[in-house]
Amino acid sequence: MVIVEKQRAERIAILRLAGSIDLVRMMALREAIIKVAAEGYLQVILDCRRLRSVNEKSLEVLTSTLCRLRRFDGDVSLLALPPAVEETFRSAGVFPFFEHYREERGARQACRLKRLAMAG
Repeated sequence: MVIVEKQRAERIAILRLAGSIDLVRMMALREAIIKVAAEGYLQVILDCRRLRSVNEKSLEVLTSTLCRLRRFDGDVSLLALPPAVEETFRSAGVFPFFEHYREERGARQACRLKRLAMAG
């Protein structure tokens, strides 16, 4: 399940994830990220608090989506990774590619700063 929240003033999209993500659901997540980016929300935060698991192979799709956004000065950040999900990111070797935050406030502040740096 993906719930999309757009912070208009900050131009940040927060995608709240829940349950488990397999390859099919990761493709849907990829499409959701691409959609909000096309609307101008290039700073994307994936709220992982309610995420139980992620298929390791599907992380290739997420990483390629991250690379795509970075070509347009965007980014995908991870918020509140549960330990089991973090371990999957680490074992897949993609953990270092993503910025990760424990609190939403810190993630939003970092996204605002990135947006300002890109504009200035």
